[in-house]
Order: sequence, then C-alpha cells, then structure tokens
Amino acid sequence: MERIVCMQPYSYLVQAEKLFSIDPPIKASIHNQSQQNKENNTIVKKSKKQQYQQENRITRRKAFRNLPPGPPGLPIIGSLLELGSRPNQSLAELAKIHGPLMTLKLGSVTTIVASSPETAKEILHKHDETFSARTVPVAVAAQPNLEATVAWINGDHLWKKKRRSLAHICSLTTDSILSKNFVTKRLQNYSTLYLSEKELFAPRWTLDLQAIRRSSSLSWLQMDNPVYELLMAGSDTSAITMEWVMAELLRNPHELQKVREEILQQIGIERPVKESDIEKLPYLQAVVKETMRLHPTVSLLLPHKAQNDIDVLGYTVPKNTQVLVNAWAIGRDPKSWEKPLEFMPERFIKSSVDYKGRNFEFIPFGAGRRICPGMSLAIRMVNLMLASIIQPLNNCSVARL
Repeated sequence: MERIVCMQPYSYLVQAEKLFSIDPPIKASIHNQSQQNKENNTIVKKSKKQQYQQENRITRRKAFRNLPPGPPGLPIIGSLLELGSRPNQSLAELAKIHGPLMTLKLGSVTTIVASSPETAKEILHKHDETFSARTVPVAVAAQPNLEATVAWINGDHLWKKKRRSLAHICSLTTDSILSKNFVTKRLQNYSTLYLSEKELFAPRWTLDLQAIRRSSSLSWLQMDNPVYELLMAGSDTSAITMEWVMAELLRNPHELQKVREEILQQIGIERPVKESDIEKLPYLQAVVKETMRLHPTVSLLLPHKAQNDIDVLGYTVPKNTQVLVNAWAIGRDPKSWEKPLEFMPERFIKSSVDYKGRNFEFIPFGAGRRICPGMSLAIRMVNLMLASIIQPLNNCSVARL
C-alpha cells in the first residue's frame, strides 16, 4: 500500500484499473447499454418536443379558425387596398358589414379591429393585461432607442417606472412645463413622435420598398428624458386638436359666440386667462370634448398586441395578433350618441361622460393601463390655448369670422 500511495497520480490510476479491472465483454456490454439509454432518452425528448409542437400547431389552427369575421383579402397584401387614404373611415364602413369586432390581413400581419364601446371595453379594460404589449410599426422599429420610450415598449416593470416619471411631470402646471428653463433649445432640432397613416400601416417587408425605415431613422429624438417624449408626442396632437376646435367653431359661429360670452362674463378682458380659470368655463371645456369626440387626434389609438391566446366575445384572438381600436368610429356610434355627426357641445354640459377611460363610448386618449400618460396635460394646454385665442376677439372679429 505504501508503494501505491507514493506513486505518481497517473501510475496510481493504472494500478487501480488493474486491481479493479473488468472483463472486456462485460465492459463492452455496459458501454452499449449506456449508449442505448442515451439514445432512448434522446428519442423520448424528441418525441415529447414533437408532440408539444404538434399540439401547439393544432391549438393555433383552432385559434385562427375561430377568428372574428372580416373581408377575405388578397394573397400577400391581404386587405391593405381596402384601407384607402383614410383607414379610420374605411374600417368603420367595413365594421358595418362584418361587425364591431373583425379580422383583417394587413400584409403578413393578422389584425383585429374593435369598433364599438363593448368591444373596446373587452380589449382595453377586461383583458388589458393581455393586450398591454405593442405592435411596433416599421417606422418606430427602425429607431435605435426604442426601449427609452413609454409609448412603444411593452407594459413591463421598465414601462411602469417611466410612466411614473411622466405622471409626476404631468402633475406640474402648464406654465411650469412650457417655461424657458424647462424646455431647452435642443428640442428645436428634433422630430416628433407622430406617425402618419402610411407609417402606421406600412407592410413589414424586408426590402423596405417604401423607404419608411430610412426616412424615419434620419432624424429621431434620443429620448433618454421622459420630458422630451412628452413634449414631442404632444406637440402635434395638441396642435391638431386646436385646428379642429377652431374649424368647428368657425363652422358654428353661434357656438363661438357662446364661448366668448362665457369668457367675458367669468374673466373679462383686463387680464390674460390663467390655468386656474378653466374650471369657470364649462362650455369651453364642452367644446373641446365635443371636438375630440368627432375628431380624435389618434383615430385608431396606438396598436396593441395579444401576449397569449385569449377569448373575446366568443372569438379567439391568437397570440401576437395586432389589435386596433377605432376611437373615431366609436365616437360617432349612433347607439351611443344622439345625432352623432352634429357638433353639439351641449351634450357634455350635464353629462357624466368623460375622456378619462371609464366611459368607452368616448376614448380619445384610450383606456386601461395603456391610456395616454399625457392626457391631463394635453387637456389643460388645449383649454388654455383656446381661451387665450378667443378672449381678445371682439364682436366685429367674430362677425367677420
């Protein structure tokens, strides 16, 4: 034993193998058995994997068989040609034929469109966690810092953290946010986050035939600060809302006169309108709400995506399906609104219907966990700008308009 202990490690192993040697036939049998066990385990794993894949394919097939109804579409492009130049209106017309929850193929993207308060509530409220993910359009996916945005990242912990930051910013007054110390000159060189309909519905083709990726990546805001995203995303939307408000008031001079009289009675012309004065102007607020009902800035809201297969009103929405909510069609639904195509601010004077996501017949900012985080700021800004524009007008100016 002393000799074995004192030997080098290699010699020790050789001596141990001789002491405990196994006959070659037995050794070969053990080796073959081991190989057979490995092969059997591999076969079992492959079999289970194939079985899982087959079951998954069957489940997916069943899910796609139970999709909501919709137009058949053409090969490759699907129903893209049916969208036209005004997709919100085209989808509203298609919903009259196929129902308030319908399916379209937009290129290679299976898309579900909700066009009624009931279907919107199912998606944005009842199943809001399942639909909290985003389908990212080509124009946005081409950007280098997508994870820095609140609007386009999925509803995870990072999104919650960024949303809390935006909520704090929106709690500030409008004057504070728009002050020179708050907005730097760097914003002058940045593009906005507003997407055109061409960019939103651009087919996901590798060749980038429409140059969406190239054009959108030329100038993009490096939004490591949520303030920039808030201001950039809200700049176009607030301006567009103001344009629609003024267009409706010019078409309805009687309503314009009523707004002006309210401002003169409550505030006068001796001093500028302040943000704290807006609460005294219910008719002005009703005018803004009525404008957003008829002309929501983002008429189809931002696209959602199903994170797993889910049943909605008896239909199956498969995983990774794009989901759109047609807020434009919902705001003009004759089942929810009396004379839906007429501009009638009075309908909001004594109504409890509001834009905060609890009334699904009026969702210009969306609803649920992905409701627009800048909603309160946008409303305050639009109300204040409108009052400031109308206050200095006199009777002669109104008559000329």
